[in-house]
Amino acid sequence: MVMYLDGPSLEKRSHERDLYSLKRLAPLFAGREPASLTAADVRCYIAQRQTDGVSAATINKEVGCSGPL
Repeated sequence: MVMYLDGPSLEKRSHERDLYSLKRLAPLFAGREPASLTAADVRCYIAQRQTDGVSAATINKEVGCSGPL
Protein backbone atom coordinates (compact mmCIF):
# COMPACT_ATOMS: atom_id res chain seq x y z
CA MET A 1 0.00 0.00 0.00
CA VAL A 2 2.81 2.41 0.84
CA MET A 3 4.41 1.76 -2.55
CA TYR A 4 1.04 2.51 -4.17
CA LEU A 5 0.80 5.81 -2.26
CA ASP A 6 4.32 6.76 -3.27
CA GLY A 7 3.66 5.91 -6.93
CA PRO A 8 0.34 5.67 -8.77
CA SER A 9 -1.67 7.39 -6.04
CA LEU A 10 0.36 10.59 -6.47
CA GLU A 11 -1.18 11.01 -9.92
CA LYS A 12 -4.74 10.76 -8.62
CA ARG A 13 -6.94 13.67 -7.59
CA SER A 14 -7.90 11.63 -4.55
CA HIS A 15 -4.34 11.23 -3.21
CA GLU A 16 -5.28 12.94 0.07
CA ARG A 17 -8.23 10.57 0.40
CA ASP A 18 -5.89 7.63 -0.13
CA LEU A 19 -3.63 8.91 2.67
CA TYR A 20 -6.63 9.07 5.01
CA SER A 21 -7.56 5.51 4.07
CA LEU A 22 -4.05 4.29 4.80
CA LYS A 23 -4.24 5.86 8.24
CA ARG A 24 -7.34 3.75 8.92
CA LEU A 25 -6.11 0.54 7.28
CA ALA A 26 -2.57 0.49 8.66
CA PRO A 27 -3.29 -0.53 12.27
CA LEU A 28 -4.92 -3.76 11.16
CA PHE A 29 -3.02 -4.61 7.98
CA ALA A 30 0.47 -3.08 8.39
CA GLY A 31 3.32 -5.49 7.81
CA ARG A 32 1.14 -8.12 6.18
CA GLU A 33 1.63 -9.46 2.70
CA PRO A 34 -1.46 -8.89 0.54
CA ALA A 35 -1.60 -12.62 -0.20
CA SER A 36 -1.96 -13.35 3.52
CA LEU A 37 -5.15 -11.32 3.85
CA THR A 38 -8.36 -13.27 3.95
CA ALA A 39 -11.96 -12.33 3.38
CA ALA A 40 -12.42 -12.75 7.13
CA ASP A 41 -9.75 -10.09 7.77
CA VAL A 42 -11.57 -7.64 5.54
CA ARG A 43 -14.96 -8.49 7.07
CA CYS A 44 -13.49 -7.85 10.52
CA TYR A 45 -12.22 -4.45 9.36
CA ILE A 46 -15.60 -3.60 7.86
CA ALA A 47 -17.45 -4.66 11.02
CA GLN A 48 -15.16 -2.51 13.17
CA ARG A 49 -15.65 0.55 10.96
CA GLN A 50 -19.43 0.00 11.02
CA THR A 51 -19.26 -0.12 14.82
CA ASP A 52 -17.38 3.18 14.66
CA GLY A 53 -20.40 4.64 12.84
CA VAL A 54 -18.63 5.08 9.50
CA SER A 55 -20.79 5.14 6.37
CA ALA A 56 -20.75 2.28 3.88
CA ALA A 57 -19.41 4.64 1.19
CA THR A 58 -16.43 5.60 3.35
CA ILE A 59 -15.69 1.97 4.19
CA ASN A 60 -15.83 1.06 0.49
CA LYS A 61 -13.36 3.85 -0.33
CA GLU A 62 -11.01 2.70 2.41
CA VAL A 63 -11.12 -0.94 1.39
CA GLY A 64 -10.82 -0.04 -2.29
CA CYS A 65 -7.80 2.16 -1.66
CA SER A 66 -5.37 -0.71 -1.71
CA GLY A 67 -4.77 -0.18 -5.41
CA PRO A 68 -3.69 -2.99 -7.67
CA LEU A 69 -2.25 -5.82 -5.60
